[in-house]
Amino acid sequence: MVPFVPFPSVSMPLALRSSAIDRLRLASILDGISYLTLLGIAMPLKYFADLPLAVRIVGSIHGFLFLSLCACLLEVLRKRRLSFGGCVTVFLCALLPFAPFFLDRKLKALGEKALGEKALGENALGENALGEVSHSAQNP
Repeated sequence: MVPFVPFPSVSMPLALRSSAIDRLRLASILDGISYLTLLGIAMPLKYFADLPLAVRIVGSIHGFLFLSLCACLLEVLRKRRLSFGGCVTVFLCALLPFAPFFLDRKLKALGEKALGEKALGENALGENALGEVSHSAQNP
């Protein structure tokens, strides 16, 4: 018997301890989920079922996650992992209900590119992981 897997095609391996981009991806996805929950569940409960407490609870969670996203954006901008325009794009996507899910693909590619560049980092002799000598090491 095959076990139940809710999202079998979704693979989101994250290096949260070492990658600021991956932390930004996670914050963006969590913020997007909380925003959709606020708009799709809590707001209808408030107006159609007269349950304003739902908006207070989900809105508070969404507010915390949005501030976490902003903190991750500042970290990425400070570490220069993303340009200022890229940070503005991520921020604007956080304001649109489904945009963070489409943005995640681009952030994932950016994170993989940064990880590849980190793997090709130079050693003490000025050689990268492929054994190539950088121009700065050739001309002291």
